[in-house]
Formats: sequence, structure tokens, C-alpha cells
Amino acid sequence: GWEPALTAAIAVLIITCPCALALAVPAVQVAATSRLFRRGILVKAPDGLERLAEIDTVVFDKTGTLTLGEPELVSRDGRATEIPTEILARAAAIAGGSRHPYARAVCRAATAAGLSVHPATNIREVSGFGLECVGADGVERLGSANWCGADTQADDRAAVWYRGVDGAVTPFRFEDKLRSDAPDVIRRLQAAGLHVELLS
Repeated sequence: GWEPALTAAIAVLIITCPCALALAVPAVQVAATSRLFRRGILVKAPDGLERLAEIDTVVFDKTGTLTLGEPELVSRDGRATEIPTEILARAAAIAGGSRHPYARAVCRAATAAGLSVHPATNIREVSGFGLECVGADGVERLGSANWCGADTQADDRAAVWYRGVDGAVTPFRFEDKLRSDAPDVIRRLQAAGLHVELLS
């Protein structure tokens, strides 16, 4: 009869569903997030996996995501650096106080040029702008064009600018190699119907 059947069905739901929800779902989440973490993907939100089914847009951060994350200091022609040695040395001294990929690239370029890099004292990192060094001779900055008072029309591809105590500014351009699988990843996401953006 339908009454005993309904009673049995309700009993099964009451007894089994809480167990399934309390054990199976968290177990799957732990297994999935662990596997993603081993592949370099960090799931921060508890409902992150569930929300993935609803996304229609993927936004990439360029440095270290689609690229190798190891930018190199280059000149206007894309080969060797053309920055004067004394400016490169001062910029590297300021950059030595930061772990930013561009700051590390400046330090590597200075070392490759045979300069000894010693981090300057009195370094202040201003979030979103860059690094500032206040010394006896004045203020030096290494950072964004606006913050350093640079004319971006002089070099619109420069990512970082150095401003010396005399107010003169020098552009620093960088190149970061694309990951070998980046084009294929983008194509596969677009083929799945997702809109792809680059946040840079």
C-alpha cells in the first residue's frame, strides 16, 4: 500500500540523506580541491567548485598565469638593456627591498651587468605605486609612470619608471615569456563557450 511505502521512503530519506550530505559531499570537495592544489590551482571559496558550473567568463592575471612569471629587463629593441649603469645600480638598490617580479628582474639585470646589488635603506613600498627611497640627497622612486612623474608618450610600453633625486626619469621595459600551453588553454576555454579576458 501507498502508506507503508511512503513511510518507508520518508524513513530512508531521513536516515540516509543527512549521512550522504555530511560525508559524501565534503569528501568529494576535499578530494577535488586537493587534486587541484597539486596542479597549482587554489580553491579559496567553500562553494568554489559548485560556482564553476555557472561561470561564463574567465579573467586571467597575465604575470605568472599565462606567462612564466619571470620577466626580463629589455631595451626598446627587445634585446640588451640600454639603461646607464649608474641608474641601473640605483634602481637595483631600491628594487632589492621588494619581492615584486619586476623588482627581482631589475636586480637580476644589475647582477648580469656585473653590478653588486645591495638593498638601500629607508625603502618604503607604496601599494599600487612602487618603491620610494628617502636619502640625504633627496627622494628616489621606482614604480608607476604617474607616481614617478613620467611622460608615458615617451615610452608607452615601459612598465616601471625610475625617478632620480634630480627628477630625471628612466623607463624600464620588461618581457615575460608565454607559457607553452597558454594558447591551447585559451582556445579550449573559448571552444567551451567561455568569454576570456586579461587583467593587466
